[in-house]
Amino acid sequence: MGVGQVRRTYHWAGADFPSVTSVLGTAIAKPGLIPWAARVAAEAAAEAMAGGAVYDVAVAAGCRAPNAGRDAGGARGTDVHRVLHHLALSLPLPTTGAAAEPYVESLMEWWGDHEPEPLVAEATVLSRTHRYAGTLDAIWSLGGRTVLVDAKTGSGRYPEESLQLAAYRNAEVICLPDGTEEPMPQVDACCILAIAPDGCELVDVEAGDEDWAAFRAALILAQWTWAR
Repeated sequence: MGVGQVRRTYHWAGADFPSVTSVLGTAIAKPGLIPWAARVAAEAAAEAMAGGAVYDVAVAAGCRAPNAGRDAGGARGTDVHRVLHHLALSLPLPTTGAAAEPYVESLMEWWGDHEPEPLVAEATVLSRTHRYAGTLDAIWSLGGRTVLVDAKTGSGRYPEESLQLAAYRNAEVICLPDGTEEPMPQVDACCILAIAPDGCELVDVEAGDEDWAAFRAALILAQWTWAR
């Protein structure tokens, strides 16, 4: 595996399958992360110096800031996804961190207004033909359609989201907790549930044949990269 390349895998029925997100993280460039990290680092260093920190301490604060921001966003997203999963299973809502609270409030309001019917909740799916696996957030019956849903709490929308959803849509089976499988259901649409403090929006994503072909190409590129 190449230096710096992370490959998360799912182990199922005696075989390992690379995750959809690892495939996309390896094969798809994210140039927007560079200016974001630079800005966050610079702001943290400037704030530290304004507070009286010496140069070395301010630089260290700047170096830590991007990872800290990423980790905080990840924790917030995990909390919101747990709430979504509990809603789908009609379970008592879990405790969440303070950063997630406005997102949870938006999600609860949206859920009450739209009342989706959960068909699948947070399930591992895989393709033996193409050798990958991933975890989809939900499949709902909503508005007369069967929709595959991926929930996002980040503020930006990215082209690779369509590849991620196409990969889930074209998986062959759902892996059940008891070790059995069932066929992946056909869906009418793929959607991003964009969750923000000021509201939620269910956004249709194409996730069609071109996106599916692009994901398969990304899978080949990722496998090539990991083999280096």
